[in-house]
Order: sequence, then C-alpha cells, then structure tokens
Amino acid sequence: MAAKIKDIEEWRRLGWTEKAYEAAAELLAQKVNKKTRAAAFFACNDLLLLRLSQRRVEDALRVGKSMMEILPDMDDKDGSALRAMEYANVRLTEAVKECSAEVTTWQMGRWGEEIAAHYLRRQGFAILTNDWHSGHRDIDLVAKERETVVFVEVKTRRNRLFGEPELAVNFQKRQFLKRAIAHYMKYNNLSCPTRFDIVAVVGRFGSEPDIRHIRDVRLE
Repeated sequence: MAAKIKDIEEWRRLGWTEKAYEAAAELLAQKVNKKTRAAAFFACNDLLLLRLSQRRVEDALRVGKSMMEILPDMDDKDGSALRAMEYANVRLTEAVKECSAEVTTWQMGRWGEEIAAHYLRRQGFAILTNDWHSGHRDIDLVAKERETVVFVEVKTRRNRLFGEPELAVNFQKRQFLKRAIAHYMKYNNLSCPTRFDIVAVVGRFGSEPDIRHIRDVRLE
C-alpha cells in the first residue's frame, strides 16, 4: 500500500529522510497534483541537504535537478518552496567549489609526491612503495637507502606564505606516522634499520620546484 502525504510528512519530521523521499517519489509517480508535488519537493529538499552533509555532491545535484523540475508546477503562494530552492542552490554552489578545491589540493599532493620520488631516485634511493595504505594508516613514500628502510612524508605547498611545508608535520601527525610505520614493518615482517624523512616541495605545475630533504626526523 502506497504511503500517504501525512505519512511522508511524519517521516520527514522524524528525520527518516530516505524513507520519506522514496515514498514521495512513488506517490508522485502514481498521482500528480499540487499536494503530491509539494510533498515530493520538500522530501527532495531534505534529501539534498542530507547528501550535502554526506559530501555526496553529485547525488545532491541530481536531487536539486528534480526539485527544479517540480517547482514550476507547485502551488507556492507563501514562497517557501522558492526560498528552499534558492537556499539549496547556494549550498550546491558552495559544495561544488569545495570539491573543486579538494581536487586541486589532491592534484598538488600527487605532483609533490612524484617530484619527491624523482628527487630521491637521483640521490640513490630505491622507491619501494608510493602512497602506501592499510586501513586508516598511510605513508607517502617508502624508500630504501643501502640497508635502511626510509619512510618519507611529502609536504607540498605553492608558496611559503604560511611557513615552511615541513611545519605541518606536527606532534599529532608524527604519532600517527609512528604507528603507521610500526604497522608497515610488522605487516611486511621486516627487522632492518628504519628512518623517517620529510621532503618539502614548494612550487607550481610547470615550474622548477624548490625541494628540501630533511633527514632522520624524530617521531617522539
């Protein structure tokens, strides 16, 4: 039996966003009128805000498109639907900008790791692993210099406006890396000497970066 509008409104009130949205979509497919359109619109609005909070921006954009399709044929005398749509558009625009910034930051980080790996090879290091992950643990580069396994944290910045890149490897980050290194050694059954280095890369794509290699950083 299909849900009724009062059920959808109650589920929205209870915060059962997914259930309210699915029921509203089903009801709208069966019976199109002003009330079902309003129920579907506001259920979509709730879902859009939920998807944004989950950082599922592409899903939120699809829901926003559905809202825009429903809005023109709604009875919106008090303007509440229009205000909701305007607010949703603002939030979507902000989310898309944030995603673009994150992608750019990720690209910069990957570029810095490639620069650092190339630099270390020229210094005689053998690169064992790039971007090692195990659960929530991660290490940018694992290299080897003679008999020593060297764990490398790469910090990349466009400039030094906020200080040297290596300053970002604070006490909390060092403790996290200490646990990650111990896990790597145990997982790979290694008992050789180890060292922790930082490679700081400052520059931009297409330019010659400034590279600083800080060796044997204490993780205490």
